[in-house]
Amino acid sequence: MGKVDIIKQLLQWHPVGGMCKSHEINFNAVDATGSTALHLAASGGHEKVVEELLKHCKARNYASQGGLESGLLDMAPTNKRRTTPLHLAALFGRPTVVSMLLKSGAPVNRTAFSGHTPLHYAVFSVCPKTVKAILREAEGLKVSEADWKGLTPLEYAKEMCLNNNNGYTPTERKEHIKSSHSMEIMQMLEGFDVHGLHTDRQGYMDSANAILVGAALIASITFSSWLQPPLGFPNSNHVAIEYKAMQAFWIFNSLSFFFAIATVIAGADAALPKKYQGLKDTVANVRGAVIRASWLLFLAVVGVIGAFACAGFVDLPTTRKDSWYMSITLLVGGMTCVCFLAGFVRKLLSWTDFSNLRLHFKVAQVSSNASSSMDSSSMNP
Repeated sequence: MGKVDIIKQLLQWHPVGGMCKSHEINFNAVDATGSTALHLAASGGHEKVVEELLKHCKARNYASQGGLESGLLDMAPTNKRRTTPLHLAALFGRPTVVSMLLKSGAPVNRTAFSGHTPLHYAVFSVCPKTVKAILREAEGLKVSEADWKGLTPLEYAKEMCLNNNNGYTPTERKEHIKSSHSMEIMQMLEGFDVHGLHTDRQGYMDSANAILVGAALIASITFSSWLQPPLGFPNSNHVAIEYKAMQAFWIFNSLSFFFAIATVIAGADAALPKKYQGLKDTVANVRGAVIRASWLLFLAVVGVIGAFACAGFVDLPTTRKDSWYMSITLLVGGMTCVCFLAGFVRKLLSWTDFSNLRLHFKVAQVSSNASSSMDSSSMNP
């Protein structure tokens, strides 16, 4: 592989490459793995061969016409694993080839069967130059694209940061993490997608506003329930008043009120950024505040439902017929609320990634320890 003179001679037989009519040479032919000549040249880092092949690729015609024009080399062929030449160049750490392919119009967001983009593969290569080439050259790059596991390139970089941390003494570990390629890649990815960070922050703020409205409504309802309890208890002489049900109403109503107030506080925390904090950290704090407020709102809603049920039984007459009416409506309405609450909690659990939170904490702790070590070493030469 890499015999550029032979490649030039073969390509010269046809002015635009592709199928040579006189000798029936197909430059889009594939091997047993489904890889083309461009796959092999890109993975092997044969820059001259890639450059020669790219002269006979017309990515613009391919993209605009929705298919391969007759007689042209394919710019974005996929093998049996649905990887393109750009995937392989990124995986094997070929930054020059990556730049050449991207400048020629190679699709940067195409995914393999595993859901990995070329940026995922560049992170796997642990080659900062390759990652930098994609971040610098790619147009329309989706930095936060997740694979079939739901992991983004940044999350893989953070995991590799921690894996590279094994087998070192505490002192060596700090220096290793500070200077490792994985840390460099992680920092590049964190600071790249500024537009995405602004979009995420606005989305979280909209969610916080909606949560604040719901919490304010619950707080006002539960507060008014204290001013006017069911049947004016305890001054009412209604014979059907059940004191235990009234006690349960007090508990649920009080908890719901305080959870609603706590939700308002958590929502206000999301809207108030910390002083001298970067955009990335601000987005992370807003996301955490929204998640906390969502859990508190869930508890406030549960309290409201419990208080309403108890109030209904407090006011309930003693006849069996009315008891059935109350029980049936409570069952139907309660099950409806439970179904929607279950969906809400399921979604909330997907956002509350406890393992990922531990990962972020460990990475931040390692980075902080490394910085402290460097500061102390500079003060004590």
